[in-house]
Amino acid sequence: MKKKVLIVVSIIGIILFINIIRKIGIGLIWESIKNISLENFFILIFLRFLFWSIRTINWKIILNQCCSEIPFWQVFKARITGFAVNYLTPSANIGGEAVRVMLINNKSKKSALASVILDKTIELVSTVFFVIVAIAIALYKLPMPDYQKYIYVGFILLSITMMVFVLRKQHQGLLKWIISKLEKVKISFKFIKNNTDKIREVDENISGFYKNNKKKYFTVLFFYGVQFMIWTTEIFFTLNFIGLESITFLQSYLIVSLGAIAFVMPVLPGGIGIYELTYITVFKLLGLDTSLCMALVIIRRTIALTWAGTGLTFMIRTKK
Repeated sequence: MKKKVLIVVSIIGIILFINIIRKIGIGLIWESIKNISLENFFILIFLRFLFWSIRTINWKIILNQCCSEIPFWQVFKARITGFAVNYLTPSANIGGEAVRVMLINNKSKKSALASVILDKTIELVSTVFFVIVAIAIALYKLPMPDYQKYIYVGFILLSITMMVFVLRKQHQGLLKWIISKLEKVKISFKFIKNNTDKIREVDENISGFYKNNKKKYFTVLFFYGVQFMIWTTEIFFTLNFIGLESITFLQSYLIVSLGAIAFVMPVLPGGIGIYELTYITVFKLLGLDTSLCMALVIIRRTIALTWAGTGLTFMIRTKK
């Protein structure tokens, strides 16, 4: 069953992979890539490798607490494959996480699922923190209409509320809480009925991690901060390589942070359209040339597609 699912997802991913390249245009991709040297392009590929290595280390730290010791390379391959599925399919960033669980060679899939939920939650907490800081800086430094300020302040308050709520419920048992609420309004799913014990076990793994591994939690949170700085560094170098030498590290940080919303929109594979629009809006806010924005987006999409293609290769070669 697992092999069939992976084959189907692989085929869908390959079709969408080719479609995205066709939509962007090979000619446009090549024209943008020509603006940077081969040496510079490999620097960007290496920075992305560091980015994925840090994310793999984070997940491995959690896996080691929820499951048994799993080799780094296996975790890395599952990580990249999950990214490929999320990036190339409109799966609301869920399909790739399911693939991650499937590819981890662990006896307890419930423990693997708990590790993925924890990893995504800590990543989200870290991202929200950096976005809030970026919004605070933007409100202080950048001129904008009052209504836009109110929207940003509202986003900050809503984000903090949601994060506190989710973390608190995960400590107590988030899935158990969701099931109880569904039962109260007399909503029942066959899957939940048949797997109540397994869902509760996943809940226990999650809450147990928070209770017994506080140092590990803050270690993972710290490394997600490092990952965010690597992401910012990649933006900074990319803009320098394509001719925007006046770009500052702070501006690069604001581009990454304020542009992060594009990746929580599951409407289209890779956030096609949403990603570009978000970055153009941020560039305008910062008073930067929007034509350079499109060059930046195309180069970053090229790098992302390179890694997504690598993930598909890992998936195709999986014999499990």
